[in-house]
Amino acid sequence: MASVCTDFVSRSSSVDVREIDKQAKNPWRWKCLEKQAEGIYLREIIRKLNKCSACYCIVCSKELAYGSRGFVALTDHIESSFLQTRKEHFALPGSGYKKENDETLHGLPPTYAAFGPVAQENLSLPLTSLSNRTLNFEAMLLGLLAEKSLLFAMGT
Repeated sequence: MASVCTDFVSRSSSVDVREIDKQAKNPWRWKCLEKQAEGIYLREIIRKLNKCSACYCIVCSKELAYGSRGFVALTDHIESSFLQTRKEHFALPGSGYKKENDETLHGLPPTYAAFGPVAQENLSLPLTSLSNRTLNFEAMLLGLLAEKSLLFAMGT
């Protein structure tokens, strides 16, 4: 079972990423998070870990090694069948809530730090499959019918 990792490094942290990745063939670059693959920004699902040549996918809870292949390793992971299935079958874009915070996901790039906090994009609500949403809706409808002492035939 995959464990949830919390040892992340952000742009605004005091940890020097160049020092962490000094032995890697392809060291970490924050600008890679601003790129898209399959319509998904890497900043939405990839986090840099506090170890050499390693990052973390928050969707599938996997540690990814990018040291030998760099950005290509991250795009290959996004193009994997698991992430594409989740993208096709779960939460619709814009169905989430807007999160206001003092800091963006990985902090502001140094050139924009003077502009202050930025509102983050809409974040999707927790992903729920279509079958679970259907069952939840039916349960809420039956609960409403029972609460209001209505006939079951009204719900069908």
